[in-house]
Amino acid sequence: MTTVNEPSASRTAVVSRPALWQRLEASARVMVVSAPPGSGKTVLVRSWIGEASLAGRAAWVPVGRGERDPQRFWLSVLGALRQTIPGSVLVRALTAAPDLDGWAITERLLTDLASLDDRIWLVIDDLHELGADEARRQLELLLMRAPPQLRFVLATRHDVRLGLHRLRLEGELTEIREADLRFTAAEAREMFDNAGVALPDSAVMVLHERTEGWAAGLRMAALSLAGHPDPERFAAEFSGTERTVAEYLLAEVLERQPDSRLRRPRMPSWRWWPRPMSWPAGRWRRRSGTWGWPALSRVHGPGEPGGDRAQPALFPRAAERTSADSPTFRPRG
Repeated sequence: MTTVNEPSASRTAVVSRPALWQRLEASARVMVVSAPPGSGKTVLVRSWIGEASLAGRAAWVPVGRGERDPQRFWLSVLGALRQTIPGSVLVRALTAAPDLDGWAITERLLTDLASLDDRIWLVIDDLHELGADEARRQLELLLMRAPPQLRFVLATRHDVRLGLHRLRLEGELTEIREADLRFTAAEAREMFDNAGVALPDSAVMVLHERTEGWAAGLRMAALSLAGHPDPERFAAEFSGTERTVAEYLLAEVLERQPDSRLRRPRMPSWRWWPRPMSWPAGRWRRRSGTWGWPALSRVHGPGEPGGDRAQPALFPRAAERTSADSPTFRPRG
């Protein structure tokens, strides 16, 4: 289900990212923020809206998991636009009806916004969840015919077919990708400071290298460090098999897949994969300096490596390639 939420202007413990905020501010008519889970897409856009004081000019539409109802999606878009200052005047109210068509709502929005003079932003978060082909075609129509003052920010875990190549050729598309969202060492330091975690520079550098600047990995490291008696030793041992990382991937990636797609995903070769365990789900044991991941006993990595060897984690790639959303995901069996 798609719902409408007001973008939060709160900046509590948010890392300042002025370079990316500037790219959002100076972007072309359509901005795509595309990166794997936990890369900081939503936090970046929300913090930019707060920093630029755009709460009254940003329509925020989070797409519900597996959204396949075009009418519900477009009524959410219409409702979000009506919550902006210009949209409250221009966009007419509309209620659900059995014969209400997504194309009709799109055309009505184009008519209502034709006289738009003040810039507003339509932010669609988790666009990859929009499973209705018809709704995506309608969104493409809106992207192509919208007035210049209506700007779009599309946050997604992977590229969605929207005919964006035409906008790219016309210079009307700006993109922020995974590499752009990776935290620098200085930003990682700011995150730990915001979390009240005191670390020497050497430990920050180790964690930054281990997580490859992945926002969620750094946040989970900060959670694990809270109250830790030996932060430097923790930083040296931190890897993709830490419990907080396992729980994140379970919640954000694997639990979102149908059971049939969890049986044996065919994975490309990468440096990090949790060794399948036979222990009962929910029990955690410390072995050879690494955490076991019993809850993933149904999922097998390439070659099912033996022992408890843990390589430095390619966190975002692990999350992306485990997701059935990803073009690189190939379920088997």
